Amino acid sequence: MNGTEFNAEKTRDTLVELIRDYTKKAGVGRVVIGISGGKDSSTAAALCARALGPQNVYGIMLPDNVQSDIADSRRICECLGIQAKTVNIGKIHEALKEAGADARLHIAEGKPHHGDPWYHETWVSDMCLDFLDEVLGRK
Repeated sequence: MNGTEFNAEKTRDTLVELIRDYTKKAGVGRVVIGISGGKDSSTAAALCARALGPQNVYGIMLPDNVQSDIADSRRICECLGIQAKTVNIGKIHEALKEAGADARLHIAEGKPHHGDPWYHETWVSDMCLDFLDEVLGRK
């Protein structure tokens, strides 16, 4: 084999070991992964399931209102044997767009939102963390 040939099995095994090493160093044994149904998230989910075991992979699907190919995402989770949850973020996305437009308007007018120009970003960050806690059953 010359240096330009691709060995899929070797590459897969290397990535699986990297995932195992990374999660071990991070002190975690389970992962949450976004599943869109596309090639990237499907490959990542398959690698995680192989590396950590399907029982340690939680797939989350976040459609924005209607997602025509959401069935593909569900099939990926079923085929891999991973837990899955669908949370429609359509209303959240609309609210964030409205809040973002409002915050940009205040900043453009020289009025930082709640006295802190980074308030909006902090609020979004906290909201995302609360959302993950809820999905993972920690609330």
